[in-house]
Amino acid sequence: MMPQYDIEAAGLCIFARRDEGEALPLVRAISFSLPEAKITALIGESGSGKSLTATALLGLTDSEQYIVSFDRLRILDQELKGIDDPGFARLRGTRIGYVTQDPGRALDPTMPVGDQIAELFVLHQGKDWTAARREAVRALDQVRIASAATRAQDYPHSFSGGMKQRIVIAGAIALKPRILIADEPTSALDVTVQAGILALLDELRRHMDMSVFLITHDLGIVYQLADQVLVMNKGEIVERGDAETICKTPGHAYTRNLVSAVPDLAAAGVGPHG
Repeated sequence: MMPQYDIEAAGLCIFARRDEGEALPLVRAISFSLPEAKITALIGESGSGKSLTATALLGLTDSEQYIVSFDRLRILDQELKGIDDPGFARLRGTRIGYVTQDPGRALDPTMPVGDQIAELFVLHQGKDWTAARREAVRALDQVRIASAATRAQDYPHSFSGGMKQRIVIAGAIALKPRILIADEPTSALDVTVQAGILALLDELRRHMDMSVFLITHDLGIVYQLADQVLVMNKGEIVERGDAETICKTPGHAYTRNLVSAVPDLAAAGVGPHG
């Protein structure tokens, strides 16, 4: 049986516009696929083009700052012909969920968290607010917010960083998307909180049969969670493979440097000389 993919991207290029001279290439004709119901990690250092790639898949790249093109982009059963295709708007929030790295900025400080999630059901499914708020409580309960019905009435400032990220995840998965794009979902959190968030993402993936596109610079996270790994350096995918192969026998010098910089992996004997 042929493998099934939820995203197939070919020839993705992203350039930064400049007032003078040619546009600056940031992502250079990369191609990749996301297998159904698996975790694909895109890993690389800051500035490698990871987050730009994620926003391009969501149709959220600022067209005044960037030029984006694809040779081909298919998301689920939809071919997207151009970066301004209204198809992106139909996919976002409904069939693709998005988790950003800064939960504080993702939440509206003037609105109860439950209403922020309920609004998705009002806008996308036409539910009345009473029914939408019930759905919001269900989503908060799904991400392990204790006393969800009560906490739904609270404002973002009354939650810890880890709880805010759980609320953002609740909003991202509320409409039961097929794909979840998570951009550095634990980078703003304490180390002790990160493991719980990562375990939650994996649990939701299995329970909801979602594909997860995990953007990260942390190879330790990749080794724990990912099925497929894409290694990005200076706007190019320099290596790809399953997580164990990438972490234990990396083939590219850049990947070997990433592996050697993770003490836990080195201590476990993971790496090109392990």
